[in-house]
Amino acid sequence: MKRALLPMFLAALWIGTMILWNWTAQADSKITDYPGRGYAVTLDRWIDGDSAVGDINVGLGVWLHDQYFRLARVDTPERGKEGFDEAARISERTCPVEVEASIEVVGKGKYGRWIVEMNCGPTALNDKLRAKGWKYDE
Repeated sequence: MKRALLPMFLAALWIGTMILWNWTAQADSKITDYPGRGYAVTLDRWIDGDSAVGDINVGLGVWLHDQYFRLARVDTPERGKEGFDEAARISERTCPVEVEASIEVVGKGKYGRWIVEMNCGPTALNDKLRAKGWKYDE
């Protein structure tokens, strides 16, 4: 009897491992499968006023680390340009590093960054920056 259970146990263990591996390996594609879904993000750093790096909690204890984000519909000045410091300061103060924010994924950009709408508490960062005149409309 015990000998018959061992192959069934090993088969079930293997199937479970393959399902878990497949799900975690495809976590990146699962985000784009459901555009508009919200995710929790912990920001690691801001690159400039409209780009950041952080970790996405995709659920069930699965995290995507060191992901690059670009704010949708926003175009802030690049480093060295007039307005860079102000835009970076607004983003850093509205959504501080190590504080959880929420994102809604709009898509993925040509450089592999997640294009997102970002909220920090009640504040919609994208709208705040657009109200300052840093707009990008495709």
